[in-house]
Amino acid sequence: DIIPIVFDYMSMPVYYVVTHAPNNNYVEAWHTNDAFPANVCETYISEDKSYFPEIKLIAIPTPRYNCNSYAWYSQDYTSNKYWINDPRNYTIPFYSSEYELVDTPQAGDIICYCSSETTVPIIHSGIIISVTSSGTGNILENVVVQSKWAWSGLYEHRGDQCGYADAADAGVTFFRRKDHTHIFAKTTHNSDRHKKYCTDCGVTIWEEHNYSTVVSKNSTSHTMSCACGDSITQSHSFDYQDYNENLHKKYCACGYYTYVAHSYEYSYTDDQTHTKTCTLCDASYQDPHYEEIYSVEDNGDGTHDIICICEWVFDEAETHTYTEYDYYNDVYHKVSCICGDYELEAHELEYSSLDDTYHWEACEICGYENEVEHSYTASNTYYDLNHHKAFCDCGAYEITLHDEYTVKSYTTSLHTLQLTCCGTRTVTNWHTYEDYDSDSHTGDCVFCNHTLTTDQAHTDGNYMDNGNGTHTNKCNYCDYSHTEYHVYTCFALDEETHQRYCQKCDLDQVVEEHIFVDEYDENGWYFYCTGCQYKIYMDELTADMIAKLPVDIQTEMQSAPQNAQLNAQPDGDIYYVIRIDDENGILYLNGEYYLLRYPEIPDAETEPIVPSEESIS
Repeated sequence: DIIPIVFDYMSMPVYYVVTHAPNNNYVEAWHTNDAFPANVCETYISEDKSYFPEIKLIAIPTPRYNCNSYAWYSQDYTSNKYWINDPRNYTIPFYSSEYELVDTPQAGDIICYCSSETTVPIIHSGIIISVTSSGTGNILENVVVQSKWAWSGLYEHRGDQCGYADAADAGVTFFRRKDHTHIFAKTTHNSDRHKKYCTDCGVTIWEEHNYSTVVSKNSTSHTMSCACGDSITQSHSFDYQDYNENLHKKYCACGYYTYVAHSYEYSYTDDQTHTKTCTLCDASYQDPHYEEIYSVEDNGDGTHDIICICEWVFDEAETHTYTEYDYYNDVYHKVSCICGDYELEAHELEYSSLDDTYHWEACEICGYENEVEHSYTASNTYYDLNHHKAFCDCGAYEITLHDEYTVKSYTTSLHTLQLTCCGTRTVTNWHTYEDYDSDSHTGDCVFCNHTLTTDQAHTDGNYMDNGNGTHTNKCNYCDYSHTEYHVYTCFALDEETHQRYCQKCDLDQVVEEHIFVDEYDENGWYFYCTGCQYKIYMDELTADMIAKLPVDIQTEMQSAPQNAQLNAQPDGDIYYVIRIDDENGILYLNGEYYLLRYPEIPDAETEPIVPSEESIS
């Protein structure tokens, strides 16, 4: 269909494009693959819209095709690359038998703007996409056209809203294919338009989507589809219709609706009533005045005015009532009246200590919470002769020196103070010095005017148990202290227990059971406690005492036959002897049995049986 020739037009290679005429006549066309940069396109579009604000852009400016090529050759602006200056071979019956002139246009027809002052009478062509009221008034005002404006964009516009309308002094003509009725189909193209084309002749209209079919809907949005198959999901656009005094119907054109409360504005009607009007559905009702809102301004006498929602003021003022609590600062909360007047009240705090430095404080009334450093100013409680406990509001305390007192008297070693910092009391104590080292102390007493002229060695006697087998030994005259291990001693309380305590500090006093080991002396075998040296012979053991013996001794004693005599060797082994007769016996020792022969049966009470190698056969 396209035949190249040798000469150029505007630096573009020239082609001939065949018409639809049966005799295969040609229309001259020029071809290029050039494209405009974005800034040039924006300039063209901006200028066009400055003259015709209502036009709609379909495709950007390009030099590849023009209005005649678009209207007569191809509406596919993505592939059309041919510029046609003179389309008359499409319109002259001698060359083409497919088109005829018509007086009344319809969608799919070609519109030609004509001039008597140009060599080519057709100065502009386009495709009619719709006719609003054909045959009445100015025809150009009643048609909508899609046309390419020279090198500028492809636009949709009303017939009279283009630069060619005023230049068409010879009017406009309409062409339609002979003996042909368009059968249009639609297919998606982009998010704004679809392609509406005749399935027979191929004429194309780039039609804006018409999303008219509801696909789905929910409480916030709906999905609508176009006849081309494209769909879009949009938020509802609501209108409102009065339903009753409390509700109106909130509905969208898609069919979704719900009932919601009116949004009333109130206006004074008279001293008994006001009018409420919904700002959305315009419903209007009358109500008697009611105490809806209180004035914000205090009357200055502890009262506020009572004002209706319509701003009508009731005759009698009302006394403030403070019921609303809110945080104000870290010390106070604000308790407000409903009118806005307020008073400040101190927080009612509850405390929980976090560590030695901070506590958490919270006001349950207004919700204030904060992490605060301890402040030991709440109260002081007497602790000892030199110190008191200084308490924080949270209950935490630190032990500090007495700081409010009167010195009544002092000697070289003692002073007497009249305390007022932790209650009123009189105390007498050793002097206290702050200047000290590991050996001695010196300087001035922190409480009275006594001064040491020479260094004084530390004293013992102020002990504190540490709970881990040690005590702290603190000097009576200064804060020097050191840690020592307890030096224990103990004494028997009874046959089962003794009391243990430190010889130096008299602390860590514990009552515990005896710790027995076995020994032998001239009176026989006995058990003694390694702690308090409590001593008991074997034949004095009671059942409760046997239960406290070492496990190996208990086992041997329980396994011995009833007629066995239980014995023990000096090295701690337990054994027993079973008498058979006056001369024979059995020895059980360390799990083995031995036959004993006695040349003479000893007296067991005074002469313990001690086996020897000669007595074992």
